[in-house]
Amino acid sequence: MATTNQRKFDRYELVNKRANFVQGDQSTENVLLNISRGGVYFVSETEIEPGTRLVFEVNDRIRPEIEIIRNEPITERIYLKHGTFKVGSGFVDGPLDQERLYEILEVLLG
Repeated sequence: MATTNQRKFDRYELVNKRANFVQGDQSTENVLLNISRGGVYFVSETEIEPGTRLVFEVNDRIRPEIEIIRNEPITERIYLKHGTFKVGSGFVDGPLDQERLYEILEVLLG
């Protein structure tokens, strides 16, 4: 039986990469799981309500706004040392163009 990838955008797995997520005057560093043109998937210590908007702070000049789509409790032991929830988000201004995504990946992987 063949399976198909129903995701709209390719995911880029990130290992041991961290980024700040900012809401108002609060900033939290979280472990990233993957990124795509559509959004960022990361680990959080706290549950973040769907609809919450945060700034994904890649560096001083790359700070796209994201909106939380879903949370799920972590069940995999490997992620538990980083937090208790896996959080899915989407970019508020819509999908990134491929060039912008590569610019973010260059910073994260550089």
